[in-house]
Amino acid sequence: MKCPGQLLPLYKKFIEQELFDTYLQNLSRDGLIWWFNMEIRRIANHLEALAAFPHQPVFSNRILLLREIFEDEPTIAIFECLYSSFLKEDDREAAYACVGAAIGSIWSSGREFSRNELWWNRSDSLLKEKDALRSVAIASLLGYKALAEQTWLGNLKLASISLAEQQHWAEKSNSVSLRLFHAATSSSCFFLTGNIAAAELLMQVNLPLFSHSEGSFLCRIQYQSCLGLYKALKGNYKEGISVLQSAVTHQYFESLPLSIRLHCYIHYLYVLCVGGDLNRIHAVSQIIMAKTILPCNDYNLAYLHICLGLTAFRMENPRKALLHGEEALRRGRSSNGPLVEGLAALLYGQALAELSDYRAALSHLQDWEKKWESAGLILIAAAGALELSSVYISLGRIEAARKQYDKAYKILPRGESLPMLYRPKEFIERLKVSIFPQYGGIIHCGVTPLKAISIQTFGEFCLRIKNKIVYDRTWKGDQSKKLLKAIIVFGGVKVSLEKLAYFIWPEHDGDKARNNLKMGLSRLRRVGVRQGNPPLSWIVVKHKKVSLSRTLCRVDSLDFLNAIKGVEVGGTNSFVLKNVLEMYTGDFLSNDESETWIINHRAMLNDFFVNGVLEFSVSCLREGKCEVALPFLERALYGNPLHEGIYAQLMEMYINMRWYGKALVVYNQACEILLREMGIVPGPRLSILAGQAKRKG
Repeated sequence: MKCPGQLLPLYKKFIEQELFDTYLQNLSRDGLIWWFNMEIRRIANHLEALAAFPHQPVFSNRILLLREIFEDEPTIAIFECLYSSFLKEDDREAAYACVGAAIGSIWSSGREFSRNELWWNRSDSLLKEKDALRSVAIASLLGYKALAEQTWLGNLKLASISLAEQQHWAEKSNSVSLRLFHAATSSSCFFLTGNIAAAELLMQVNLPLFSHSEGSFLCRIQYQSCLGLYKALKGNYKEGISVLQSAVTHQYFESLPLSIRLHCYIHYLYVLCVGGDLNRIHAVSQIIMAKTILPCNDYNLAYLHICLGLTAFRMENPRKALLHGEEALRRGRSSNGPLVEGLAALLYGQALAELSDYRAALSHLQDWEKKWESAGLILIAAAGALELSSVYISLGRIEAARKQYDKAYKILPRGESLPMLYRPKEFIERLKVSIFPQYGGIIHCGVTPLKAISIQTFGEFCLRIKNKIVYDRTWKGDQSKKLLKAIIVFGGVKVSLEKLAYFIWPEHDGDKARNNLKMGLSRLRRVGVRQGNPPLSWIVVKHKKVSLSRTLCRVDSLDFLNAIKGVEVGGTNSFVLKNVLEMYTGDFLSNDESETWIINHRAMLNDFFVNGVLEFSVSCLREGKCEVALPFLERALYGNPLHEGIYAQLMEMYINMRWYGKALVVYNQACEILLREMGIVPGPRLSILAGQAKRKG
């Protein structure tokens, strides 16, 4: 066949010479090969010529298939009839094309992806009998099979297997187009599985094919779209946006199928959202909306709302981000597309956390973390683990936050960096500072930064000497650790030896207890010190009193206690008070219930925190900064679910922010918990606030 530009003259020549049947035979043969190679512009030119013929002849099933593929809304029922005909004719190559076209048309429609089940099963059956088939046909069907596995099954592990096999057949067929197609689809798969290095390598090694003359325009655009996206996501925003813009403004771009154009526009919009280009975001959003709303293309609408939710985050509007996340989830479910639903679920969880609805965020993210992992969405699962870590920090559960942070690293492929999906670069740094004392801990108000000895008592107990954790096996028994806890509980400075001896060894007489204390202090000094090395002088005994060296030692709970007492004496500067409250990262020795003096100290520190939170929230209410106080009130309530004052302050905040429904949710929560745990109903203050919320709402 000649090139498309010479088609019409050639077509007339066939008519004049009465060779039209020969033309149709050639088109039936060559058209299928063009389809496998995604040379759709060439097929479109021939179909346009056929449509111009005044008396439509009886076309072969192969040509009917090509015509149906180019319909605006291909009908699955017609593919069904054609597939049955190809099997009867023993035309296996056409059956391959028909199954791929059916899967492609379902993806293009953006809805009811569950229809893929039948066609996926057929692709699986056909691919078991590859004998005597062209490599290009096998590679093409494997690509569509992988598409169904991604969008319908949402199973990237399964899709990766199909794509690995597709690469073999694409290279065997020597098809530039299918190798470009493989590079684009596989790199997307690698990216979502967290294997960024593999995605980058695949794009890089196939770059020479991008300018190869034999590559179809459709496959070059797909590759270009992915290339621009990855450049932007790797930090090269300007180059990424330039690559994507050149794709969507190409002179032949509008000749592509709508599904491919939408795919490119979604990539373009996502990168614009990352960069915050509001003018172009609006323009591209309108293009996508115009092409997806009427046909109810749920799949692409879900992606659109994810992008708009990301923009809302950048504009510091978490409420709007939540609405977009909710709509993206709804559209994802409606399309039966677990992949896009999984991406939307991350956005929705982040929005809940940003709105300080920590319980809802925790429940949502915990529900999705196993779904993400089982589907192979490792990048999303790792980002979800970081979000859970952030939520746990807000709830004061530092050890749980640390476990989630570590999990994010563990589930990613070795050597990959932590993902920052929909988050700024500072997000991970804030997490590290909050949960690892070696990065400075949550220290504010001029408190001394890193010291040689760092003792964490909020949450689980942890001793670090020169940034190295002292693990339980190093303590050689519990008494040395118990002694250190007692020194901290009794102030950390000038603690009486008699007092320590009495509380640690109450069953022994004076001399025996004092000897035990002397030996215990000696062991404590050498904890974490290698044999032969001199210990640090961080335990000081003077005038029968024990102190922790202020120059060498930092204890989080002592820093908090000194700071909160200083605020109480010096007034209620809200900025200073906020910084102090951030130092309280969890209950004191939360897993230690063995000693009454520890339990009492925990309650005392918690009282300081709760009273500080209530004072801070009053200041925020007065200054019109309610959203700043909400995370602290949520944390306080999490640890003190029977404290009516916290419920009341939360309700006042929500009423002031005109979130009347949330205020009533808090009231109902108080009613339920107080009745269940104490057998009482809320007091008059809560009832009055509930009445206000009902009237105004």
